[in-house]
Amino acid sequence: MQTEPDRSGFGRAAAFGGMFLAWYVGLAVLVGVVGGGEFIASTPGLCLLVTGTGAGGLWLGDRFGRWQDWTPAETWGLAAGPPQSRIWAAATLGGLTLGVVGGWLAENVGQPLKQAMHWPQDVDTMTSLASALTEGPLGWRALFILVVVFVGPLFEELIFRGVLWRSLRARGAVTSILVTSLAFALYHGDPAQAIGLLPLALLLGVLRRAGAIAPCVLAHALNNAVATLLALTLGLDGETSVALATGAAACGALAFGLALSAGQSAEPGPRVR
Repeated sequence: MQTEPDRSGFGRAAAFGGMFLAWYVGLAVLVGVVGGGEFIASTPGLCLLVTGTGAGGLWLGDRFGRWQDWTPAETWGLAAGPPQSRIWAAATLGGLTLGVVGGWLAENVGQPLKQAMHWPQDVDTMTSLASALTEGPLGWRALFILVVVFVGPLFEELIFRGVLWRSLRARGAVTSILVTSLAFALYHGDPAQAIGLLPLALLLGVLRRAGAIAPCVLAHALNNAVATLLALTLGLDGETSVALATGAAACGALAFGLALSAGQSAEPGPRVR
C-alpha cells in the first residue's frame, strides 16, 4: 500500500479562495441591488450579508472538501486532539487584548494609509459596523451583536483556519499562518480595519498551528465582544490611548508566547489507499 502524497498548496488555496470571493462579491452586489445602497449598510442588511456570506462559505467549504476527498474533520480543523490548557489561556488573553492593539493600529496607521490611498470617504466599513451597533431598532441591534460576537467568528474560523488552512497545510505552518492571516484581514475590505485585524489574525494562525480550531473561535469571539463593548460605550468618536494600547500589547505578547510554547500539532496526514 502506498501513501498518496499531499499536494495541497497555493493552487488549492487559490481555487477555494476564488470561489469564496465570487460568492461574497456576488451576494454583496445582489443585496445592494435588491435592497439598495442604504439597506446594505443598515443593521438588517449587514446581518444578512454576514450570515449569508458565512453560510455560503461553509457550503462551498463542504463541497470543496468532498472534491479533495478530505474527511469533515480535516476540512474543518477538527482532526487534532484536545487543546492544551496554555492554548485556551492564550486564546482568552489574546482575544481580550489584541482588539485594543488593533484599534490603535487602525486609528494611527490604517487611517493615514487610507488617506494616502485616496480611499473614498463614504466607503468606511468600520463606521458602518459601529453605526449598526449603536443606531436603529433595538431588536435588530441585539441580533447584530449576536451575529458579530458568535455567528461571524464561528463561520470565519471554519472558512479561514479550517478549509483554507487545510489547503495550505503541505506548505508548512509559517506559510499557512501568513497566508490565512493576510486573506482574513483583506476579506474585511477596509484598509484600516485590515491593518487593525493583523495582530489577531496572526495569533489565530499560531493557535491553529498548535492544534484544534476551537481556541481560534474563542479568541475571535472574545475579540469581537470587546470591540462591540468599546463601540457601545465609546461610540464612533472614541480613541484608543497609547497607554491602553501598550498594556494590551504586553498582554498580547504573552498570549503569543503561550501559544508558541505549545509547539506544533501533528494532525493526521493523508489517508493510505
